[in-house]
Parts: sequence; structure tokens; C-alpha cells
Amino acid sequence: MDQVKIGALIAKLRKAKGLTQAQLGDMIGVGNRAVSKWETGQTMPDIGNINELSKILGITTDELFKGKLNDDTIINKRLSKNNKHFLILIPILLLILAII
Repeated sequence: MDQVKIGALIAKLRKAKGLTQAQLGDMIGVGNRAVSKWETGQTMPDIGNINELSKILGITTDELFKGKLNDDTIINKRLSKNNKHFLILIPILLLILAII
């Protein structure tokens, strides 16, 4: 297990879900400093928090322990959910610009 990779994954997925460190910590029952330490690779989440953390981040515990998602398409599916709105807006904006 690579604590730095695990921390980077936690940070990436937390941000993709639009959560602050404090919000994620509240959901799990820890402080924002604990989340910060996980994300910087200084410490690891307590074993009692692993399942809940994985559920909140939308990954398996295996992916969490590896510090990476199992498939690139999974990354795209999980992280692009937030970007779908932008993909819908682009043609609308282009249409408006064409009319103007």
C-alpha cells in the first residue's frame, strides 16, 4: 500500500464529488485534519472507516487500498458525471452564438 497514492485518490474523488475535507470528515465521523493527513499521505484512514469512506467516494475497498481505480473507463464514468452538464451546454451556447 502506498499512502501517498491512496491519499491522492481520496483527494481526487472528494473534490470530484464537490466535498470539502470538513464535509467528508463529518460524513465519516473524523475531523478535517484527519482527512488532510490522509490526502497528504501522512496517515491512513482507520480500518473502521474504510468501508464508509469507500462508499462515500464510490469506490471499492480494493481500489482504495491500491490507491487507483481498476479501469480508466471507470474514472471517466465517475468523474465525468459532473462534466455532463457542460457537454449539454456547449451545443446550446453555440446555437445562441450562431443566432446572434
